[in-house]
Amino acid sequence: MIAFPTQLDNKGQLLRVLGGFWSNTYEGRELLSEVLQARAQLSKQTFERLQEATDSLSRIDIPVFRKEYWRNLIVKKSEVAAFPNLYGEDINYGSGAVYGKRAAGLPFVYPIDAELADCLAITNRVTKPSVNLVRGLDFVIDKTSNVIKFKENPFNNPKFSIEKTSEGDEELSLWFYSPSIDKQYVYQHFGYLINLWAKSSQSYKDLVNASFDSIVLGTSSGRTLDAVMSITGIPLAKGNETVQDVAEDRINKLVITDKNVYKFSKKANITVVVGDALVEDQQMSTALEYHEFNTGKTPQSIIGISVSGSLLPGKYMGELGFMNQVVPTTVTKDDNGITKITFPLGGHPFDVESFWEEVHRRGVASGKTLANYLDKRTEKIGQPEAESLPTEINPFEFIVKNNLRYGGFLIRIKTEALAPAAVGIDKLSYVKKLLSPNTTMVLLIDMPSISEDNNAYVEEHDHTATTFMAANTINHDIVESDAIDIIVSRTVSGASL
Repeated sequence: MIAFPTQLDNKGQLLRVLGGFWSNTYEGRELLSEVLQARAQLSKQTFERLQEATDSLSRIDIPVFRKEYWRNLIVKKSEVAAFPNLYGEDINYGSGAVYGKRAAGLPFVYPIDAELADCLAITNRVTKPSVNLVRGLDFVIDKTSNVIKFKENPFNNPKFSIEKTSEGDEELSLWFYSPSIDKQYVYQHFGYLINLWAKSSQSYKDLVNASFDSIVLGTSSGRTLDAVMSITGIPLAKGNETVQDVAEDRINKLVITDKNVYKFSKKANITVVVGDALVEDQQMSTALEYHEFNTGKTPQSIIGISVSGSLLPGKYMGELGFMNQVVPTTVTKDDNGITKITFPLGGHPFDVESFWEEVHRRGVASGKTLANYLDKRTEKIGQPEAESLPTEINPFEFIVKNNLRYGGFLIRIKTEALAPAAVGIDKLSYVKKLLSPNTTMVLLIDMPSISEDNNAYVEEHDHTATTFMAANTINHDIVESDAIDIIVSRTVSGASL
């Protein structure tokens, strides 16, 4: 592998390479060394462009961003907070912000180039700067809105060179040190092949690689899980490691093992403690849960699942809910005296009735009904009666042990604990393309609940939050006051022959 000469980074080394006259005798050697170093940096950046082009041939080595030494941005004073609020910004509902109008209280926000993804520092000039603004302390780059937010207004800093424009405006020059430039390398080289676009990030690159792994090496639940981790940014354990510490920094919660450091959102609840031995794909927080049903065990943290019509025989108006709780059974006889057993399910009453009729019809046709399978008698002679059948059943446990354990697994995601660098849950629809044949993925997405910050608004507007089981029908009695008379008048005009 070709390496750039390291001595070219040192001004003194550059002069010595030229010879003793330039390093010892020539009186203008300081200026000469500056010029040579600038030229050497330009050559080095050209070399790195060539290296990036070479790395882009591999989906494993391809860089996410282009690295530059410097990038200049001219900021106009009139542009401060002169752009509208955008959907997706970190603004609370009811705070007074208006969509399409910049909220007050953000006076030092300026637009930036769409290509500028990040940088380490900002200076007022390239050589011998007198101003050094540090990322995270003095400014933050928001790629969602393509803006830069300053802690203090740079126009109030006399060390910045401010110039007047012909329009009467003021502008200053910002120099971004070591910026990351988004050239959409991953999408332009590999993502477009599988019709998968997202904002450039390491998570997006991991998602593309997981997709290609499934295409080239074959699909599996493990590769599907890798794709989900890339989309959410929530890690699972790599395995064969021991937890050394559970800590926090300013941005993340941290799980530190003897081999890796895992980062989680501040809203994630960590479920491991110091000393825990971690196995592969073990969850370390409640933000992302992964359960395989091949053992027939039911996770207690899941309150139930809704099964779509695509997994059920017949035609249904909606989904059927299998609750993770014990419910009573009902034993009846059909017109032919064959025992029929049912238990409560969530869903439209017509769907529930249709489901049990289909289950019983298929059982009769095969010669063994559900009641026959649940018969507790030692000698199963004749139709079982109610005393020979279970009086209560856990619907979720029942469907796991008898159906989902054969190629089924469950993934649960809490959206409030997604990592900042996550690709985004809108890409979860792509994951179904990565599923192995004869496997079923049950995907549960938990949306954020009402927090203490919102309780005041809820109480003020006399709203109450209640919960109900997924797929359950909600009954509401219509009273006379709910009815409104609507009179529609239409005028039809035209010509007849």
